[in-house]
Amino acid sequence: PLAAYILALGRERALPYAFLAINLAVAVGALALAFSITKKWNIHTFTVVANPAVLVGILFSLTEPLSLFFVLLFFHCWMRDDRKLNAAAISALTFSLLARETTVFLIGLLFLWYLWKRQWREALLVTIPFLFFVLWQYLLILRLGTIAFQASSNFVSFPGGGPLTLLQWSLQNLTMYRLSALSLLLFLLLLSANLAREWMMKKGKVNLICFLLSGLSIVLLTM
Repeated sequence: PLAAYILALGRERALPYAFLAINLAVAVGALALAFSITKKWNIHTFTVVANPAVLVGILFSLTEPLSLFFVLLFFHCWMRDDRKLNAAAISALTFSLLARETTVFLIGLLFLWYLWKRQWREALLVTIPFLFFVLWQYLLILRLGTIAFQASSNFVSFPGGGPLTLLQWSLQNLTMYRLSALSLLLFLLLLSANLAREWMMKKGKVNLICFLLSGLSIVLLTM
């Protein structure tokens, strides 16, 4: 919002265009970073920007494209420094978390990975973005008098109840929105099956990317 306000020169009518310009710019930047990481153009590279999170973010002026850009920037900096955490990587992870608080799941999995590998320095460094996030929320509470994110649908289910509820609702009344959610669920199930095969074939000796994908899949399937 601050960047959009500056880009719009403080004019309220120009804010939607500023948000659109920022999201389009970071989407292109994310695509460039994806190419820099993979060193080739393919369908997987373009899914970085042609995915629901980015497309919906651009359409409704959300922060998902910005958060994704900083996540890719984190991996870019991490890989350039021989897969080690540095100031640039930690800064990118911090900005991603400030843009979208769900990045905390990625940070948590990184923390568990470094604990598992007994890389204590890296585990300590990866907590820095979380500490910055807590401090930022505290400052917002002081300024606004309440926590910044309290919006909720008041819908609570047990872990793993989300997919079951989706299947139940789809059988009762299949809408376009639920159909798109079913395709996402199918993708997660296929991805999880493939990741489980990787774990069994490598007997637990997996790399960081496989570990992160496994953890994030579990998080999504249990929501």
